[in-house]
Amino acid sequence: MKAQRNRKDSAPANSAVLPVRWLFAASRVAVVVVDHATGRIAQINPAAARLLAVEPATMLGTDWLAAFHDSCAIALADAAAVARQLFAATPLAVESRAGEQPLMAALSTFHAAGAEFLLLRLSVRGSPETVPREGAPALLDTLDTSATGFVVTDEGLRIEYANRAFLELVGAQTRGDVTGRSIAYWLEFTDADLGAMAKQMVAREAATLLDLMLRGATGPARAVAVTAVAVPDAREPRWGFSIGVVTPDGPQPHPRRTDA
Repeated sequence: MKAQRNRKDSAPANSAVLPVRWLFAASRVAVVVVDHATGRIAQINPAAARLLAVEPATMLGTDWLAAFHDSCAIALADAAAVARQLFAATPLAVESRAGEQPLMAALSTFHAAGAEFLLLRLSVRGSPETVPREGAPALLDTLDTSATGFVVTDEGLRIEYANRAFLELVGAQTRGDVTGRSIAYWLEFTDADLGAMAKQMVAREAATLLDLMLRGATGPARAVAVTAVAVPDAREPRWGFSIGVVTPDGPQPHPRRTDA
């Protein structure tokens, strides 16, 4: 029997209502998420915290403009207003409050559970947009030891990162076996599922819950509960997927092998 299709519900506000925390934590791109209604920082990943020379925990709930030099405040506020109307604004040169290095800020917006958020992407001025991920091995180790499958894809659903739990779910030996391939090779999306996800990206809604079937290298397809997280960045949209096996007691993380 096929799993129930397309539960397009909003996730709880403390989980996937924002692009899920693991997706930002592992990102090579420096990202800050701001609640449009309050102007307060909702999430900041380690890459952004390094560029701003701040501790992530101290920034949560604070005024996002306070992270930047006073000379940038008006330009950033204006760019946020433009992004709110047009979903994205022209990148602008900024300086952090610490003033350690000149930065570029690209602003766009997305919606989640009826709320509106500003997505602020930072990079060092004059350098590639992706920044070195100091400490990234520890972050990726955390993802790799998770019992839940995690996958990051580009807008076309081509896999860029997959953790070990996902590799075990599909019977792959290495990340090279899945990188660059469509996640749809393993997850049985219907046209309706893909249409709902396309609307989700256009509408800039963060999370969609899907009941799908997953095909592995051997054995029958199994029912999985999937959270599809859209990151509707104006330049490089991304998808993040968390995948848990469905059991009679509800979605469960994939059991890890003890001989790994």
